[in-house]
Amino acid sequence: MENVVAIFIPIVAIVMVFSIPIVAIITEHLQKNKKAEILKKAIEMGTPIDNLKLDEPKKRMPYRSGMVTTASGIGVVIFGIAMSRIENEPEPMLVFIGMGSVVILIGLALLINDKMNYDRIFKDD
Repeated sequence: MENVVAIFIPIVAIVMVFSIPIVAIITEHLQKNKKAEILKKAIEMGTPIDNLKLDEPKKRMPYRSGMVTTASGIGVVIFGIAMSRIENEPEPMLVFIGMGSVVILIGLALLINDKMNYDRIFKDD
């Protein structure tokens, strides 16, 4: 069991440390390119640039973050159960069920928050 955890934790840490900045850089680059393309088309069509609302925030999809977080927690719990079956030890299952339960509770809190605030945030004006 120690061998699996000793390998698993550094892999997860490396992936998390390097993936978040890479995704942020790629997203920013794509947004800049899209804005430049919109401006180019507006200039070609003769549309006044002042009328464009490029930085207007989009409404986020309700329940999405809660569902993703809850599903991630369920995945961690399933991983823990699978590890305990492979290793024939209950210890990994308890650790991963504990971690997964925290993630599931965060996801449920996000779902409840979206449900409580749906009318206030997402109603059409």
